[in-house]
Amino acid sequence: MKIIIPTGVTSSMVSASTAVNADADYAPATTYVFGAKVTFENYIYKSLQNGNLGNQPDLTTSAAWWALQGPANKWAMFDDEVQTQTTATSTLSTTIDASYVNSISCTNIAGSSVTVTVKKDAVTIYTRTLDLADYSLIGDWSDYYFSEHEFQSEFSLTDLPPVPGVQIIVTITKPSNTVAIGHLIIGRLLDVGLEQYGLNREGIDHTIATTDKFGKLTREKQAYARKYSTQAILNNERFDYVSKKLDSIASVPVVCIGGNGFKSTLTVYGLVSYSISLQHLSISYVSIKVIGLI
Repeated sequence: MKIIIPTGVTSSMVSASTAVNADADYAPATTYVFGAKVTFENYIYKSLQNGNLGNQPDLTTSAAWWALQGPANKWAMFDDEVQTQTTATSTLSTTIDASYVNSISCTNIAGSSVTVTVKKDAVTIYTRTLDLADYSLIGDWSDYYFSEHEFQSEFSLTDLPPVPGVQIIVTITKPSNTVAIGHLIIGRLLDVGLEQYGLNREGIDHTIATTDKFGKLTREKQAYARKYSTQAILNNERFDYVSKKLDSIASVPVVCIGGNGFKSTLTVYGLVSYSISLQHLSISYVSIKVIGLI
């Protein structure tokens, strides 16, 4: 059972991006009209009044002047929501400055291939390209040639060189199409233990369905999230280490890679709960539950 514990990404760590924000940066000297939108410190704000001058959007004193709309396009891949995406046309490339990171994961992505490159002092020390085509739905040659191809919506790599002062470059491509990343995480890998058979995967549909007195069903479509539970065998020499690490991620969204990456859909970005049963002198059983974020 593998868990990627995230390293927080700040705006100063994102040194390059081909994504473009839809709204111009906030300018203190500009007078904004009602409905005007600006970008301020990675987020979009909407003007609530005409004659909006000199009111910095993020201040509580500006609540009557600005309303927070959500993350700007460049930053959407780094906020806490999976559904908000950073988008571009054909190619989306992002460069992150980091240290001692050995893992990366992207969820809710759209693209046909992805390349992850790590550079140290302008020298490439790691590169890997993944074909995102999902062949699991292809049953025969007819499907391959005549059906619309599907693509994986997530990937994880856990073999990055954990050295200081590197640039991690993530490039997703799909020519003449919109490419996107919903959430990008870099961090360090925690190997909980040897995962056993019996992993249970579920889907949680947050859609609200109501029925009136005539039996007519009305649906209010909401997000869909993944959930799974699994169990791993833990060598008791690592009991305290793993316990403390799992305690440290309480209320912290992490990437859980179920089945040791056996299937991409067993990767879930969400919140973890756990229990450890000390069964024997040498081993324990760790039960993990993870509920995906939307």
